Amino acid sequence: MFAPQAELSFSEALSRCQKSNVPICLMYGKEDPWVKPLWGLQVKRQVPEASYYQISPAGHCPHDEVPEVINFLLRGWIRNLESEGSISLPLLDGLDNLKQANARELEFMKEGSKKSVMVRFFDSKFSLWDRIRSYINPRFKLRNSATKFQI
Repeated sequence: MFAPQAELSFSEALSRCQKSNVPICLMYGKEDPWVKPLWGLQVKRQVPEASYYQISPAGHCPHDEVPEVINFLLRGWIRNLESEGSISLPLLDGLDNLKQANARELEFMKEGSKKSVMVRFFDSKFSLWDRIRSYINPRFKLRNSATKFQI
């Protein structure tokens, strides 16, 4: 709140990243009370080639709340970049037809018990209805979402 004003606006920083071909991967906690996923969707609209993952349940610090999931997604995103796209982005393996948004359940072990989270991947084209649906029902599963991933 009392931080000094940045030299560049957020929009200008994104524009410069895009012009310089800086890859962007967005990972948002759906239950974040401060930086709502709507902000991530606005970034996605400005930089459509950015990967966008929405994680639930997770809040403002998904890297602390579900580090296993963040690590899984981040490692897969990096492998995709390094392979120049020949390796699929996380959660998109084996999909024949990616619709506008895709939800998958990830299961992992934490503190000796099995945990699960829902992760939605938004493609470069997503509709207003997809956005509304993601806020109404966090456990909404699309046609391709029956697969559970073990991490």
